Amino acid sequence: MAIRRHLLAGTVVRARRIVPGAVLLALACGPAQGRMEVAWTGGDTGAASLPARAEHCPGAPVELLAASGDTGVIIALFGAQPLAAGAYQVADSARAPALAPAATVGARWVDSVIIAGYRGAEGTVTLSAAGNELSGSFSVRARLLDQSREVTLSGTFRRVPLEACRPASTTDSARSRS
Repeated sequence: MAIRRHLLAGTVVRARRIVPGAVLLALACGPAQGRMEVAWTGGDTGAASLPARAEHCPGAPVELLAASGDTGVIIALFGAQPLAAGAYQVADSARAPALAPAATVGARWVDSVIIAGYRGAEGTVTLSAAGNELSGSFSVRARLLDQSREVTLSGTFRRVPLEACRPASTTDSARSRS
């Protein structure tokens, strides 16, 4: 669930009051399997704790996806397979494959009126553990798509299961043709 300062529906939650308590609670309970904790500051401010999963299809980057409702973060990791622990520099999606080890980052959440989409411009994703489960952290400067507004995304992901590629469903195939 995301914590945002100004929600269109009227509920106002002060992130600085709730986030320290949420962090302490999370530390006391220990890491949940497959979770991402993310916070953003700058042109918008908020935080979210999201369920996460990772998938690797042959010939493609490892995709780490954390989402709940309209809030989500995706990290694509480009590098030798299997992935190794270490730093992955954030680059745009056109350059990342040639710069491996590299990462691309995207994020979205409900802004005051729209679902705002951000693309990572620079920063680092650090894998502290790789294998069947991914753990690590990230700090990324991201720009609102087609605008100059920026945010800094920072967070951690813990014990995210790395799954083999799922076969495309008939719904996925129909969507890709339209």
